Amino acid sequence: MKKILFTILSFVFVFFCNAQSAAVKNELITKYADSTLKTSSLKNDSASLYKIIFYSQKIIQLDSNNFSAYLRKYGAELRVKLYPNALLSLNKLISLRPNYTNFYTSYGLVNDFIGKNNISKTYYLKSLNMCNKILDTMSTSNNQYIFMVRDKAEILILLDKIKESNILIQEVCKTCNSESNIKLFAPLLNTTKEEYITYCIKKI
Repeated sequence: MKKILFTILSFVFVFFCNAQSAAVKNELITKYADSTLKTSSLKNDSASLYKIIFYSQKIIQLDSNNFSAYLRKYGAELRVKLYPNALLSLNKLISLRPNYTNFYTSYGLVNDFIGKNNISKTYYLKSLNMCNKILDTMSTSNNQYIFMVRDKAEILILLDKIKESNILIQEVCKTCNSESNIKLFAPLLNTTKEEYITYCIKKI
């Protein structure tokens, strides 16, 4: 009887400690997330961006699969040009969201920023293949259709397929003709890969 009672008490104690530990962990994650958001609302100078990286890393130490923390960390690393670090963050983001085509395109772009064109092409092709599969089953009335077509046009440019990209843009603008769509595709029309990479770097 004493052994059974001891086992039950031990179980309750372990459960209580684990629950308390989880509560403290969640409290810290919330604290660091709030600090990150407050810093994000400030001017995006280098000091603020490094703070975002710092707080995001603190969250990741507590929760190694925290998608939001990796996303914020990646964005800040990109802005301060910590490209190798940004690639590591992207790797994790891809593992957490393997069906997000934009992450593969972004991985290719960052590799292009540092001159690793052989790697970038592999990721552009992967992204294009995923994009085509999605578009094959997506209706033109889907509110994400136009953005997926833009993603494809962007990837074609990055693969040096400018003519194919222009044809795609012209076709979609005829089908979905609106001022907002024309503005959406304007940076891509008749744009070379080098010009588009320069545009992306300035946009960051």
